[in-house]
Amino acid sequence: LESFHVQYPHVQINLVHGTTPEIVKHLKEGKIDIGIVRTPIHDDQLQVREGITIQDCFVTGPKYRELSEGRVTLAELLAYPIILFSSNSSSRKFVTRLFSDNGLLLEPEIELGSVDLLIEFAKIGFGVSFVTKEFVAKELAEGSLFEVKLEAVIPSTKIGIITLKNMPLSTAAAAFVTELEN
Repeated sequence: LESFHVQYPHVQINLVHGTTPEIVKHLKEGKIDIGIVRTPIHDDQLQVREGITIQDCFVTGPKYRELSEGRVTLAELLAYPIILFSSNSSSRKFVTRLFSDNGLLLEPEIELGSVDLLIEFAKIGFGVSFVTKEFVAKELAEGSLFEVKLEAVIPSTKIGIITLKNMPLSTAAAAFVTELEN
């Protein structure tokens, strides 16, 4: 964004936050020009450009720090309050499937609609949050959050850029997509 803004200082940028299904809906309704979402997405109306690989993890604040001191099974993790993104998000579906594939039912104690809230609730001791590791690198480095080391492997996922297939992008949106791809 910073690089794009320097190159195109007069282009108005309006960021809309939401779950992957919400972003797809906004795109189809013409409310946004492009979306940045968790992939895979299978929709014949969309062009999907796969981008960076991300790694999710469970994190907690000092209250449950003991979870970072050894390996924890998914079943053991369920003994703690779990904080997750809202049920219609791709992230939530991903982690629910991880537990389900291991014969476990994941029922969060708290559901939130923002990554920032997931991070803050974990920090202040409400429980264990499932977040994208790259989004909490600073907190992990400074020690305000601790990564829960699981015995199970959490597969990495990708973030992609989505646009409508048969809808040309504005000059500004096309330039932004090019900037993202570079």
